Amino acid sequence: MKQMMESRGWVFKEQMGAGFFFEKESEEIIVEGGMWTGKYVIFQVPKIQ
Repeated sequence: MKQMMESRGWVFKEQMGAGFFFEKESEEIIVEGGMWTGKYVIFQVPKIQ
C-alpha cells in the first residue's frame, strides 16, 4: 500500500494505529486499514484526484 501511494506521488509521513498519513504538495490524506477474516487487511483509500 505504501509503495502504491508513493508511486502516485504521495509521501508517507507517519502511522498512528491503523491510519497511514500521506502528503502531496499541500494535500494530506489518511488511509485506514482493518483486519478482515484474520488473514487479510483491507485499506480504505479516499478518492484521490
